[in-house]
Amino acid sequence: MVGVAIRRVQFIKENGLDTIEAKINLLPRFAFIFHIDTRKSKMNWQASLIEQYLRELADMYENDSESFEDLIKESYFNDLLPSLEKGEKLNWVDHIPSYGEVLYQILEIFEYEDFQTFLINSDNNVIHLANDDGQLRLETGLNFFVGGQVLDRGITIDNLIGFFYGRSPGKSQMDTVMQHARMYGARDKKDLCVTRFYTISPIRERMQEIHDIDEALRVALQKGEDAEIICIQRAQNGRIIPTNPNRILISNVVTLKSKKTLFPYGFETEPKSKLLPQTEKIDQYLKSINGYTEEIRNSFKINNYEFDEIIDKISKSFKHYDEGVALNPDMWKAIVNRISMDYDTKQIHCYVQTGRRISRFKKNGDPSDNPYTTTTDIGHARQKINEENIPVLILLRQEGLEEDGWKGAPFYWPVIVLPELERPMLFEWES
Repeated sequence: MVGVAIRRVQFIKENGLDTIEAKINLLPRFAFIFHIDTRKSKMNWQASLIEQYLRELADMYENDSESFEDLIKESYFNDLLPSLEKGEKLNWVDHIPSYGEVLYQILEIFEYEDFQTFLINSDNNVIHLANDDGQLRLETGLNFFVGGQVLDRGITIDNLIGFFYGRSPGKSQMDTVMQHARMYGARDKKDLCVTRFYTISPIRERMQEIHDIDEALRVALQKGEDAEIICIQRAQNGRIIPTNPNRILISNVVTLKSKKTLFPYGFETEPKSKLLPQTEKIDQYLKSINGYTEEIRNSFKINNYEFDEIIDKISKSFKHYDEGVALNPDMWKAIVNRISMDYDTKQIHCYVQTGRRISRFKKNGDPSDNPYTTTTDIGHARQKINEENIPVLILLRQEGLEEDGWKGAPFYWPVIVLPELERPMLFEWES
């Protein structure tokens, strides 16, 4: 709602209208999609839940204006305003509406009950709600569409700025996920500043991979007609073999491109009694490697065998990946082995830093997913790649304090930085 109010204020300013005299039926209308389950009983429940929430908001608007405005302020100042400020720096928006302007439009929305929920669970619903162009009609200022497979069939919806997406099948074919990813495709830059996509971490990771694949394809096309994307997979015997892109499961795909970082997050460490001796073993092993250093902006080289040993040892430190990306030692070893084959080298840069502290969770409750510093850690890694084009293994020894949400014992958080690759690769790590 706050996003709609922002876009309406911008529309009024762009068209030189008077805020008070601008009739609500002449203002732009927007859409939100709820695509979570294909079962009709579930969709009926979702639609009734949305309607109940809208009724509660309307009741709050009429009887508890202070709590109502607190919700608006939270969304405006903590979520959408930072996006608008970024958009202004990029010249995407000409005007950032004030809180007062936004609040006025929201009050108008509730005054005229300018919102409605639509259940799209059959082709007949689509026909009934379609306009002359075949698009779903936007009958009110805020249109909430709840649907299942019908929404997968190329329906076009104008001014779509909100997505609640929960489709998570056990196996996700890449072409299917690519089709679903079109829903948040090209749009007005002003709309982009207020567009929101709500989902769970595993689905977000799949969508991120689709974005990386699409980006890799664009890079390959820009390089010319001889450029290509290599599709490979790790077979059950551990060998890396070519694969058919039509058979790729997006849930098992990692897109490999130049200087990409790979790292686990969303994990819980083992108990202190098990974690501390494991970390001490890693300490001893690292210090036994010739040239070992933990000085800032200084690294040493390890071979593939040492890389495999380090990753196997670190993988025993983590458990319970409820959200985020797991450390899959077989996948990491296979990726480094493939790159070593391509570049005829058995060496990897290793950059160790100790004394790091990071909270297990962000302030919003999400798991921390940025263990490195861009300037120092990644900056050094890219400098080493420029000097010698081989992968970099960053090992960040975290203190693991209980006050930071950990188990009170140190652990290593690994990060791989890929070298410059001649061509992107789609790597399916599990057949």
